[in-house]
Amino acid sequence: MTLGSLSPRILSLCLLALLAPGPPAVAGLFNAQSVGTTSDDFLLMGVGARGIAMGGAMTAVTDDSNSIFWNPAGLALIPRASGSFMYGSQVAGINYQAANYAQRVSDFDVLAGGLRYQNLGSVQETDVNNNSLGTFNPNNLVAEFGWGSDIYDMSSGDMSVDLGATLRYIHSDYLMTATGYGADIGAMARFERGLFPYTLAVSAQNIGSGPKFVQTQEPLPFQAKMGGAARPWRPLLVSCDVTLPNYSPAFAAVGTEYTADFDRDISGAVRAGFNTETLSSLGVLSAVSAGLGIKFKGFSIDYAFVPMGVLGTESFVSLTFNLPKKPSQTFSMP
Repeated sequence: MTLGSLSPRILSLCLLALLAPGPPAVAGLFNAQSVGTTSDDFLLMGVGARGIAMGGAMTAVTDDSNSIFWNPAGLALIPRASGSFMYGSQVAGINYQAANYAQRVSDFDVLAGGLRYQNLGSVQETDVNNNSLGTFNPNNLVAEFGWGSDIYDMSSGDMSVDLGATLRYIHSDYLMTATGYGADIGAMARFERGLFPYTLAVSAQNIGSGPKFVQTQEPLPFQAKMGGAARPWRPLLVSCDVTLPNYSPAFAAVGTEYTADFDRDISGAVRAGFNTETLSSLGVLSAVSAGLGIKFKGFSIDYAFVPMGVLGTESFVSLTFNLPKKPSQTFSMP
């Protein structure tokens, strides 16, 4: 049996496994009437300026500690250790921060942890008669733990398959507080032979129950994603995601990244993305994203800019590091 015949079967099994945990959520896919029926939309906000600049088309691209959000299978690609911190300035004075760290713990496994925090700013509180009761600061906090593992690696380097999972604790404070729990699972298959290297991936995000305020508990914004990425030319990366959510009709995203080497240890990147999720509600401009990045050895600084149509603009800055394998762990193929 050849690798070409194995790969479609592996990916099909992975996709079925990802969709199986959430049949109630999957039942709402492609349903325009499901808009607004889920809670905790802040869980959908990207982590890392690189992925945001590429329109969120990261399911088959992610390969650092930010994989704890995009696709936990990508954690398996971290050679030694990876970490990231991001600050985002959103519309209406909302700010958003994320920090995560991942560490290789064996030849096959990588563990990761992360925090995300969104502050919605100062909001006026009033009673039923519109009398002022002062102000309060609604906010959301997410703590997550991730795992990624290389489960299938051909000695010839033709193909490798990675799996991963993320467990998530959610805390929301809107005068009243509530907690919830969620999980992600993902798979990624990388192919090295052919005209150019490419990757196929699937993931399921936000499986679980949202925070419960008093008697009301809405489902989390579940997403099933299928993605692909390729390097048709070494400096150019092209990616595409198709998302099947339970909170809106299906949508797609494409991303590009062009990387140039300035020196042996210094490189720069230009990125752009197009995501159709807000195309009908906020217009064409809201679907576009762009960004820049510069990398020195294992450290990179990235910036993303996202116009939000009539709502304004958003910008994100992140600092990421990726440590290579220790010299004792590095070897050359004969």
